[in-house]
Amino acid sequence: MNNDPWTDPDPQAGDFDADLAPLDPRYVAHHEGDRKAKLVITVKAAAGRRVRSAIREEVQLLAADESDREPMRVIREQMVELAPPPAD
Repeated sequence: MNNDPWTDPDPQAGDFDADLAPLDPRYVAHHEGDRKAKLVITVKAAAGRRVRSAIREEVQLLAADESDREPMRVIREQMVELAPPPAD
């Protein structure tokens, strides 16, 4: 029995609820039917998890390096300035 819904050939309803909970509902599309779509969604979601993991590791490496902290602070400030205002 496979306990990982990301690799399970037959994931069940609710298996991805914890992974989907942090997503902004504005960017989530719901579709009915077509069991073949499950594989596509799983592959894309798993790829997204790998990308987030790689980014997290890179950020940790940058944070640990004193010479990278100032450039990262500047980038963080620029991102705050460019970000849209939070929706209420």
